[in-house]
Amino acid sequence: MSSDTDSTENSGDDIRSRLLASGAKYSVRHVSIAQLLKAVLLYEGALFQIEGREFKKIIIVANVIDKKETDTQIAYRLDDGTGKIWARIWQDPHSLRVDPLKDKPIPGPSGCVFELFQAENDQSTLVSELHYVRATGELSEYKTASSRSRSLILYGDGAIEYIQGSNEVDHHFLQIIKETHIFRVGPPPIGLISSTPSAISNSLQRLELQSDLQPVSDPDPAEEEEFNRTGNAVDSESVFDTPTKVRNTRALEPPSPTPRPKRQKRVALEENAEAGSSRLPAQSSFTTTDSKPEDLVLLVIGEGLNALRQDQPDSVYEGVARKLIVYQVRKLSRISSHQVNEAIAQLLDSGMICETVDRDHFDLVD
Repeated sequence: MSSDTDSTENSGDDIRSRLLASGAKYSVRHVSIAQLLKAVLLYEGALFQIEGREFKKIIIVANVIDKKETDTQIAYRLDDGTGKIWARIWQDPHSLRVDPLKDKPIPGPSGCVFELFQAENDQSTLVSELHYVRATGELSEYKTASSRSRSLILYGDGAIEYIQGSNEVDHHFLQIIKETHIFRVGPPPIGLISSTPSAISNSLQRLELQSDLQPVSDPDPAEEEEFNRTGNAVDSESVFDTPTKVRNTRALEPPSPTPRPKRQKRVALEENAEAGSSRLPAQSSFTTTDSKPEDLVLLVIGEGLNALRQDQPDSVYEGVARKLIVYQVRKLSRISSHQVNEAIAQLLDSGMICETVDRDHFDLVD
């Protein structure tokens, strides 16, 4: 039973990571109050941005340090240690007033013990008991007499509720770190994402064995210099093998050309990607050192996009990032990052792949 639960939770984290990385407009993001106060609003009516990434619905975990009620709203003053913000529930003055926290049980001392923040020294009346709550809503900005202020607008049942354990506070801030990192550098590599803890362990063991047998290292500087010197002579119909390492590389005869990869191999790669699972296999048929970089690039792009389309068929995809292609190809074969980028350039020239949102995201050409 626990294995099924772990699988479901990891699958949910995987989907959330991909939604965040793709910039999904309505994905829910865990944030701190400091991030909300620093968020950028480019113009009225636009979505707020954190470090250039738009967001709409957010989750915060904080202490309730104050509470105010009027005919039209219930407002909670929240403090998570990074800042303070009002969270408001707007209500119809002619309808029955409902306080989401009033009738809910407060966690007792046996549930968890919180370190309470000191409240502000103002004229407001403090609530009798302070406890952590989880609030889900949307950030709003409005004008006051002297400046502009921000508050969190709460909607629907369960928009604000007590948390039951201190671990939920730790989990929330770890989610903030994880999701901020995803926005900055992208989601975890597809080949390392597993659905269960046992699969993660097996994947890491296989990766360790592959590292012992085929260590990934950059080529010798002399080899790299010779490769760069002859790289400009590569035409669209042929590729060259890297010269064998010798003491004096300039004394080598020009390398003999070899046929470029046939298009049929690309078709086989696509069929393999469509027939396989939504994640890159731990051991591929193209893990040999004599596989051409172009074949490996096509494999990574095809299976990467296939995984995304199977999990989120209705989402808009930006393609596979260059750095993810380089990482996965170097894990499959002992070649340098420079060779992977050269392979990407040759596939672009031959029309087998295309750029998508920018020069660092790619998709297969149908």
